[in-house]
Amino acid sequence: MVLIRPKNRWVAELKVPADVQSAVGKKVLREALSEDKAISQLRHNLLVAQWKLKFASYRGDYIDIEEKVNDVVIVDDKSNIMDFVEGWLKQRQVAPKTLDSDRHKVTEISKSIKTIDAINHKNLRVMFEQMAVKGFTHRTVKSYLAAFNDFYKYLRRIDKVNGDLPANIVARKKLNKDRLPFDLIDIFQLRKEAASDKQLSNLIKLAMYTGCRIEELCSLHCDLVTNEHIEIVNGKTKASNRIIPIHPKIIRLILKLKRNSNDGYIMSGLSPNKYGHRSNAIGKRFGRLKRRLFYDNSKVFHSFRKTFATQLEQAGVPEGVAADILGHDKPTMSYGLYSGGSSFQQKKSAIEEISYG
Repeated sequence: MVLIRPKNRWVAELKVPADVQSAVGKKVLREALSEDKAISQLRHNLLVAQWKLKFASYRGDYIDIEEKVNDVVIVDDKSNIMDFVEGWLKQRQVAPKTLDSDRHKVTEISKSIKTIDAINHKNLRVMFEQMAVKGFTHRTVKSYLAAFNDFYKYLRRIDKVNGDLPANIVARKKLNKDRLPFDLIDIFQLRKEAASDKQLSNLIKLAMYTGCRIEELCSLHCDLVTNEHIEIVNGKTKASNRIIPIHPKIIRLILKLKRNSNDGYIMSGLSPNKYGHRSNAIGKRFGRLKRRLFYDNSKVFHSFRKTFATQLEQAGVPEGVAADILGHDKPTMSYGLYSGGSSFQQKKSAIEEISYG
């Protein structure tokens, strides 16, 4: 265990014993402390003691040691948590939607844990357990914890707290199933159920034959659609910006949607949310539809994209061509760095392999 100063702050460092490395997930623990050596030395000693007690708990040498260690008030500060929220938000570089969501989550947490010195294992554990009792899903509780953890790291950077949040605040739960593609029976059932919602039915059909993401379709401008192709701009990534040949099965639908649009979008009549996303409301409609058919979270609207990709692979379409249609990055240097991409004819031939019987 050492106290080092690689740059302008002192840092605590401790090698993790080999027998607990798998539990800790690291070989070396490091924690930035303060610019002041005397204060850093005090925090270093406490932090190392915490780490060693955690090692002991992983070995089974202590009972409930996690809670005892983390209930120590490291900084006796009665400051209100909300006094630091805006400072935390201003230094973050995330999407506005994420910013608003995380502000809400930390604000809600601050109603139970109001001051800096109240941040401890017991208080957090009780609060999150109460959320679960109120009906919050495990995934939602974890998202609140993730937001607060980022806020806590900000408090640590400005020397308001020391150490990490306890690792076992929220009980572990088996991860959700991986997202799966729809099979032909699924698609038949979904289209039949959506028949009374013409707008949603059209969106499903476009997804089936383009492989586009839901927001790509909902934000597609009419002036980016020709008789032969659609063009995706301002996509999720640089590779997302692409030209997709129109499958023969949807050419009439696309031209009809373009002709009848009254707002300049192929999917006309959708209202954007406050972040400018037009797929939010119709995406929820699809969620309600698929729940009526008893689909779980392994199959979502994005599953149409997976079905599309699966059909391309099963038809023997080269991966580079499929990537250009789907808007995926190419990891290899030859194709990803130097290639100008697949030709329109290559993509058109691949698209025409898509069939739903």
